[in-house]
Amino acid sequence: MKHLLLTTIAAGVLVGCATQAQQLSPAAEAKLDEPIAEVSEQSSEPRSHAKSLIDLNDTAQVRERRPLLIAHRGGVITERSPECSLAAIELAAESGYSMVELDVQSSLDGVPIVFHDESLLTACGRRGRTSDYSASELSTFVYTGTSQKIISLEIALRKCRARGLGVMLDQLDREDAPFLDRVDQLITRCQLTTAAVSISRSVEARERLKHVMFRPTKEQLSRFNKGENVDLKGTFWFGLPRDLSSADVARLKACGAYVFPAINIFRYPEEGDRELARKDIERLVSAGVDGFQIDSIYSDLVTRSKKQVP
Repeated sequence: MKHLLLTTIAAGVLVGCATQAQQLSPAAEAKLDEPIAEVSEQSSEPRSHAKSLIDLNDTAQVRERRPLLIAHRGGVITERSPECSLAAIELAAESGYSMVELDVQSSLDGVPIVFHDESLLTACGRRGRTSDYSASELSTFVYTGTSQKIISLEIALRKCRARGLGVMLDQLDREDAPFLDRVDQLITRCQLTTAAVSISRSVEARERLKHVMFRPTKEQLSRFNKGENVDLKGTFWFGLPRDLSSADVARLKACGAYVFPAINIFRYPEEGDRELARKDIERLVSAGVDGFQIDSIYSDLVTRSKKQVP
């Protein structure tokens, strides 16, 4: 039996990878010119216009809606909707995704900020990191070549809740208890407690983020790899398609875990990447995975039921 590898998304690999933007229809391009309002605590944005929020506590609902799509890099990425922007989140909602991945960093004053890169230079033309600036300063920084600005986690979560999107939180491998407590409070305040997961392996994050689902612990996976029947309910497997056999999928699901492989641009060679991604997706859908964390340029390779498509 092939053992599952303890695969971790390596943020450092992403920094050096070229970004591929999805091509939009003229109607979708025009929609990007419309202002996207920040969702305030008192927002009256009608939730009836959004699809129902996924409830990860309801296994039957997850199975019915599979394969769920989790938008990698904060949404649908185009030249005018950069990663982790409000425009990218909005396009994810319009494109029928169930969740979006949000990279969470800290401002100088300890406010959770949604931003991917270690440095601000490439994305915004600014020197330094998010932790070098206050949240109010960061909110004025514009992504190069777009009208989109850096947003706080709170703004992102409120938009996600209003548009019926769950969230996958990344870059929370830190030992900052007050910061993690603030993140957990925001998840609760934005009513996303049944629709939030994190790929962090930080022990501190597991203890502080009480309303977030995590991957199995190393101890649980070790026992699983030895062939033991481990109770994995309330967890999800996340990693590379090459580390996941069809037999693995069946066993993980029998143990109660959800299965969300990653279909990411930087994991494939430039030549023939779509064909390789298509083969991975077809094999894993047949095996019964619950969904994919996926780059938007590959989402058309996933066949979904009509009820999933807006």
